[in-house]
Amino acid sequence: MQKASSNAEGFEPFEYTFEQHVRAEKLDSYYKFSEQLHLLASQQPGYIYHERRLLEGDGEIRNFQTILRFDSPDNCINWLEHPERRRLLRQEEEQNYFQYSGHGNWQERPIGRTKSSC
Repeated sequence: MQKASSNAEGFEPFEYTFEQHVRAEKLDSYYKFSEQLHLLASQQPGYIYHERRLLEGDGEIRNFQTILRFDSPDNCINWLEHPERRRLLRQEEEQNYFQYSGHGNWQERPIGRTKSSC
């Protein structure tokens, strides 16, 4: 991967990676939910891009990976804490038993901001 240039605050673009575990019978709902999240993310300050890929496509559970890139850790944290994002996640967890985990490239960041929960 080519090293990206830093932004005005001196940070390189910040990536946050999510892994999603989706029941095969809930794929249509997952795709709709995922597009809602990506549209909302794309409207946030500092958003650069997202990429979603299927890691495991066979069986009862489908595993996806989504990478989000923001221009700074602060803008990513603001997205992770966004009320509408949290509402959509809660709704999907309750209705479709959506499971996810995530992590960012925090170890490469300057000290001063702590990791927030997803």
